[in-house]
Amino acid sequence: MWTRIAVVVGVIVLLLAVVFASIDEPLRRYAENRANEAFPGYTVRIGALDLHPLSLSVDLKDLTLEALEKPLLSLPRWNAHLQWAKLLKGELVSEHRLDNPTVTIDRSQAEAELDKETNLVERGWQAAVLQVYPFAINRLEIHEGTFSYRERPDRPPLELRHIEATAENIRNVDSPDHTYPSTVSIEADVFSTGHLSIKGGADFLAQPFAGVDVDFDLREIPLADLLPLAGRFNLQLRGGILRAAGHTEYSPKARRAMCSSLNVDGLRMDFVHQTKTRAREQQVVRAAEKGASNTTDATRLELEIKEGHLSDAEVGFVDESAHPQYRVFVSHLDADLRDFSNRQEAGPSDIQVKGKFMGSGSLSATGRFRPSAATPDFSLAVKILHTRLKSLNDVFRAHADVDVTKGSFAFFSEVTVKKGSMKGYLKPLFKDIDVYDPEEDEGKGFFQQVYEGLVDTLTGILENDVRDEVATTTDVSGPLADPRTSTWQVLVNLIKNAFFQAILPGFQQQAGQGR
Repeated sequence: MWTRIAVVVGVIVLLLAVVFASIDEPLRRYAENRANEAFPGYTVRIGALDLHPLSLSVDLKDLTLEALEKPLLSLPRWNAHLQWAKLLKGELVSEHRLDNPTVTIDRSQAEAELDKETNLVERGWQAAVLQVYPFAINRLEIHEGTFSYRERPDRPPLELRHIEATAENIRNVDSPDHTYPSTVSIEADVFSTGHLSIKGGADFLAQPFAGVDVDFDLREIPLADLLPLAGRFNLQLRGGILRAAGHTEYSPKARRAMCSSLNVDGLRMDFVHQTKTRAREQQVVRAAEKGASNTTDATRLELEIKEGHLSDAEVGFVDESAHPQYRVFVSHLDADLRDFSNRQEAGPSDIQVKGKFMGSGSLSATGRFRPSAATPDFSLAVKILHTRLKSLNDVFRAHADVDVTKGSFAFFSEVTVKKGSMKGYLKPLFKDIDVYDPEEDEGKGFFQQVYEGLVDTLTGILENDVRDEVATTTDVSGPLADPRTSTWQVLVNLIKNAFFQAILPGFQQQAGQGR
């Protein structure tokens, strides 16, 4: 009798094994079709599906997601199973583990995703998972993940590697009354040498998108790796290391970011102006101004920086459209920023800057910025001393068609911007100018030598007999052309005015009189 029972049980087990073994392929096709139906415009492929009926778990292998006929996601292994401890509490939820996922996206895919009325994120990542495993996610683990973004085909990608991430209590089954009941932990290597750490809470059920409330720590982020992305804005990044730590809350009801410390060491950056990119530069400015004017209190990111430090930086402006091309720069640049905030109720923030202008001049600046919801509100004082004029010869050649053989340059400015108007001055000071040197200019044409000789003579006439100096003062007081212009744009315009309304006109005026 027992022998017959054992045979019957064995046959039943064998039949069940055959049934479950044969059901894997139909389930794979079913899950793949449902996923493709749920996401038109994307292509989902599942290499294999293994169902484990006793544990109600499933293994997916070699899953891929394509967008614009290019790989977007590659997932070698994905395991999903029930959380049996939650089932005892009456909650039917699941736990998922993703091994070695790789997300690869390029600029065309990113732009196409942003142009969609409902992008992949807005569709809901849990909804996508439910097409494959019909139990709501409550815990998610990612092991050895990789995220790669490529701005241009001929540039190396920006990568986050060795991503280890955990999100628990996603369905809020343990703490339904908490604002951010889910715990989140992310560790990743950033670019070539950096590291990112994120820890805190999340509300994955918030609408229309999930909210997070986390601490972050960025260490040794190499800014030069951002060159492919920065190039879109005509920025050349050649060096610099970023370190930052703070807290951010980003949700449908709050958008705040607070840096307790922000440090950039050894920044090497130039803004490059080119004739062929002039239209693009103007588009970037217009987009920034439009974004600033359309920002409301509900959508604006509240930014706060407790302490910011810039050390041993070199920043410059390169004009490749000029003849000859020239570069104006500040080296050995150190800056300290304290208590910066764009919240209107916050107090003023102070900044102190020092460096070397054109490698020789001593530059110092102090500023106080007051947050304002309507118009820029700040005061700025700048002083430059003992700059060798020969270091500016390319600028003079490009805009005044002269150069100098000796002399020094100083610059003083105090500006206050408040309630849509500006008050202040720009004062360049030239000393011991010598424009024409027969020995150095021997190879130049006759008319160029005569012209520079006249300029040199007029310079001597204009110089102060006692101090041997030439000084002019340019008043920059008056209403702003557009009171809604951002503080950054006002500062850029001030720099332009300093060169093209105060410094260069002095040379151009002398040249005009010489002719």
